[in-house]
Amino acid sequence: MQPQAIFKQAQYLHQQGQFAEAEQLYRQILQTSPTHGETLHLLGIVCTQQGKHEEAISWILKAIIRQPTQAACYNNLGLVYAKLKMWDKAIEAYNVVTRLTNNLPDVWFNLANASKAQDKLEQAIKYYQKPSSQTQSTLKPCII
Repeated sequence: MQPQAIFKQAQYLHQQGQFAEAEQLYRQILQTSPTHGETLHLLGIVCTQQGKHEEAISWILKAIIRQPTQAACYNNLGLVYAKLKMWDKAIEAYNVVTRLTNNLPDVWFNLANASKAQDKLEQAIKYYQKPSSQTQSTLKPCII
């Protein structure tokens, strides 16, 4: 099977909630294409969906090295840090997203939740009020 076909199959399995099977295919892709940014990113996501958060961080950071302007990578990194209650790191990742792209109601919501978790209620309120009036985000849908 061609690498692109394996990648599409892995994505399909991932979307169907077959995380272990998707993970196996992502790892197979990385054996021949170890710097494929989107595979690194999706492997990180599938790891966190299986509760392997520390491993997820490692894969997403590798993806960021390959795709330093990919806002979705930073957003998902922030989501993993939030799962671990590493609020400062989550906020740092979300702040990168705000510098990379506009129209981010989901990221402002993530920032607000992280601020609220740190009892920074005034800051949380500002973030909750920040989203633009547009309803669409420019980020790819996150699957965490």
